[in-house]
Amino acid sequence: MAIRIIGSLFAFACIALFPVEHARADDSASNCIALIGYSGKAPRQAHIIRNTCNRKVGMAYCHSPSSVPGTKDSVCGVGGQYYQQRISLNPGESHSNVYSEPADSRLYWGACFDNQFYFKQNDPSSSAFRCDYPNKR
Repeated sequence: MAIRIIGSLFAFACIALFPVEHARADDSASNCIALIGYSGKAPRQAHIIRNTCNRKVGMAYCHSPSSVPGTKDSVCGVGGQYYQQRISLNPGESHSNVYSEPADSRLYWGACFDNQFYFKQNDPSSSAFRCDYPNKR
């Protein structure tokens, strides 16, 4: 019992000592991306995407089908590639585009820190990805 308590306290101390940034342990920055509202007027509204972290992020994304004309090329999975768009966002920066982020669709994304990465997908028909940082090898 005492070993469990000591182990739990050690784990809590380790977690508490590291600064929290909205990202997973696999170096993904996906949790840094937030949808904060909409821009434009119906029917030409778009999601507004924001980087909520204090580091630059590179983002790959796509969306579900939309009724907005001109958006079918950025739908997830078109042409055998899941993610269709890529952008870089500085800390606090926002982005909005009716053709790649239409408001009547759902966005799907992956993101990596600092934009010095390779966005790797083992299966292009899946949203699964990993960030490969060549300078950390």
